[in-house]
Amino acid sequence: MKYNIKAIETKYDGVLFRSRLEARWAAFFNLCNIPWEYEPYDFDGWIPDFVIKGVERDIFCEVKPTDKYLPEVADKMMQAMYRAYPYEEYAKGKKKSYVNQDPMECWKCIIAEDLLLLGNGPFLDPEISDYPQLGWHPEQFWFTADFSPVNFLDGNKPAVLGSVEGAWYCLINGYSGKDFLKALDAHCLPRGEIALKANEIWKKAHAEVRYNPRKRAFR
Repeated sequence: MKYNIKAIETKYDGVLFRSRLEARWAAFFNLCNIPWEYEPYDFDGWIPDFVIKGVERDIFCEVKPTDKYLPEVADKMMQAMYRAYPYEEYAKGKKKSYVNQDPMECWKCIIAEDLLLLGNGPFLDPEISDYPQLGWHPEQFWFTADFSPVNFLDGNKPAVLGSVEGAWYCLINGYSGKDFLKALDAHCLPRGEIALKANEIWKKAHAEVRYNPRKRAFR
């Protein structure tokens, strides 16, 4: 897909980003206390813009100036990860709980969960969820969450939700099952405030990276 939006290189936190949108996502991650790296890997045909660091796993992110899911971009991400994490490697250590499920489909879903397509910022779609969405997981596979609800736990840190074997799992904080539900009860903001919080942090991220021309010195 071609974009009519010109990318503006932006320096933030000591890193020169290819676009201001990427820099804004970096600022958003910082404000949410989420560790990240910028373009740390080359997956033979795809260089993730970010790797955000979860407690137990990394999430590989692609940033595009879009307000909708881009299947062609998601497919590129998936194909690159298929090559990086071949089925044969997965099959060697597959869990017993997958015994009644198609191992090939499980492999595809696990890969999809570790990928996140980020657009023009967090968004709210009442037809999908009451929670704001960070972006999209590749959506064609069963037991993989189509979207990543932001649910603020442990202060500002959000929970990026995935679905493992039909059960919700937080890709950032590592909460799952009953522990996840307990964490929601203990730390979650009231549901109506979560979208406001996500929007507030996104605005702060904009302020962190917006263009601030130096004042011209007059003689």
